[in-house]
Amino acid sequence: MKEASISVIIPTYNAERYLPDAIDSVLAQTCPAGEIIVVDDGSSDGTPRVAERYGSRVRWLPQENQGSGAARNRGIEASRGELLAFLDADDLWVRDKLTWQVEALASSRGPRWCSEWFSSSSARRFRRKASTG
Repeated sequence: MKEASISVIIPTYNAERYLPDAIDSVLAQTCPAGEIIVVDDGSSDGTPRVAERYGSRVRWLPQENQGSGAARNRGIEASRGELLAFLDADDLWVRDKLTWQVEALASSRGPRWCSEWFSSSSARRFRRKASTG
């Protein structure tokens, strides 16, 4: 599979405290994202200022509060990537997350989707489960 263009969509609502770590975990990926879209679902805290600090590396899309589903849909509509990846504003990705998913998709035949989850008994050890279809 050729290197895919990946759009990362981060729906957020009053996530000023968590958003920098989420964005930084995307920027640290071994398989870089083509774009990061932060859809601000009507935040009343400093979330917009956080997104602005990243300059052109993050596209910030504000909207009136409509819920996380509407924010995800707005991100999908605005995306330009061949692949979509979703990250909640209060979550983090391990460095190889996108690499693992792109590799799983490349080896998949038929419909293409990929889901991964991680569990950890400590901050340093992860078990990974990937499924594709």
